[in-house]
Amino acid sequence: MADSSSDQSISVISLSELRDEYDGQLLKYCQAEMADDVLIQFSAEIEVAGQGTNLFEVMVAVTWHYQMAEPVAALAEQLGNDKAVPLFAWVPAHLFGTDAFSVHISEHDLGENLAHGLIGEVIREAGIEDAVAKYKPKSA
Repeated sequence: MADSSSDQSISVISLSELRDEYDGQLLKYCQAEMADDVLIQFSAEIEVAGQGTNLFEVMVAVTWHYQMAEPVAALAEQLGNDKAVPLFAWVPAHLFGTDAFSVHISEHDLGENLAHGLIGEVIREAGIEDAVAKYKPKSA
């Protein structure tokens, strides 16, 4: 179940819940829940050459009200699975349409193809591009 508590100004939802309950559309979730800032969780077990199967936990934050990734990254770290390899990305939606807009990926020890593939999976499966382009936050 999605979590949006008063001491957190960001809603948290798993990618599977987003797929099941909102047709994989972050835009639908944001509109239905009036969620301006969202942290999407995704876990995957992947076979890595020379290492066997690893559990990865990807957290992608899509925010309209955060000027920096650090507060959201700290929340992602708190919510993370200690047994998983973490990967965090931040999409500063308030910068969409400007030269400053980009997806920020935290430092990691993963290969670029693996990291970009995992983050790309969340972006694609959650319809993040559509949400960033079309969602109008309550107060921006």
